[in-house]
Amino acid sequence: MKAVIYDKDDHLLQSYHFDLDARKICSRLSQFGHEAYIVGGAIRDLLMGRIPKDFDIVTDASPSRVKKLFKSARVIGKRFRLVHIYFPRNKLYEVATFRSTESGDRRNVYGSLYEDVMRRDFSINALYFDPRDEILIDFVGGFADVKRRILRSVLPLETSFIEDPVRMLRALKYTAILGVYIARPLARRIRKDVKLLGNASNSRLSEELYKILSSGHSAEAFRLMDRYGFIKLFLPEFARKFDEHKGGKLREGVFSNLKDLDEEVDKRDVGRGAMIACLCERIAEEEGFFESALGERSLDDLSEYVKDLIVPLVQPNRDVENAVRHMFLHQGLCVPRKRNRRREVK
Repeated sequence: MKAVIYDKDDHLLQSYHFDLDARKICSRLSQFGHEAYIVGGAIRDLLMGRIPKDFDIVTDASPSRVKKLFKSARVIGKRFRLVHIYFPRNKLYEVATFRSTESGDRRNVYGSLYEDVMRRDFSINALYFDPRDEILIDFVGGFADVKRRILRSVLPLETSFIEDPVRMLRALKYTAILGVYIARPLARRIRKDVKLLGNASNSRLSEELYKILSSGHSAEAFRLMDRYGFIKLFLPEFARKFDEHKGGKLREGVFSNLKDLDEEVDKRDVGRGAMIACLCERIAEEEGFFESALGERSLDDLSEYVKDLIVPLVQPNRDVENAVRHMFLHQGLCVPRKRNRRREVK
């Protein structure tokens, strides 16, 4: 497959649209004879008129080679090594070596630019920008898909979600955040493979949960998850309680709270405890959680209730306790005290 090359008259992107330090990294790699491109989300966001959060870079240089070229570089990862390059003001850039399509479960198998493209999840994330020549490289029609605002899979649909079920969750996240729509073959496959989400690790699901809650579009993302049947696997206790409370009032209450969270996220940084509280408060309120807590129940006991509500996701005790505090304060109640450990010792 040959790439379509778009110049700046076609894509209308200029080098100065991209982060200066990211361009410096590409420039130094090019200076020493390596290919180097800004890839993925940054290009997608700029083409959609959005402000990128990160500028990821790919290259044909090995991680050890990249580390030699940048004094502030650090190699991370075991299964697939990446390089983090640090700049002043806590700026961090991730540089990855082209990955091979044949890597499978083998560690650190590198490939060509084309092979790296074919490891991407969706076409809108498979665009490569060369800041030196200001060209956009597109092997899979991603530029047209950005313009049409459509989400298509790069990988074969028969195996994509078997290889990584979390891609389904990311598809719904992109749909909510970017305002794109899911191509019909992809939508059909997600509905067919949704059960595979149960195979994903709890840590990765937890990571995606926070990305969704902090996106400013969590209400729409959760509506999509509900429509596609994800909540039964992602948050089974939520699904069970939605079914117990007929009529959809509880479901709409949770979505309404998430809408309020989205408005807060747009204004300020919201901590993880506050996010969990916003997600769980309407269910806790409906079940009389706060009235029953006015007795002898400690903060530890009430934290267990929240943990049970969000299984199989596992959250740090500190975040869950902060969530309980946020909920009680929002209800205008005093925060319960932690259990007195000394009294339990006999």
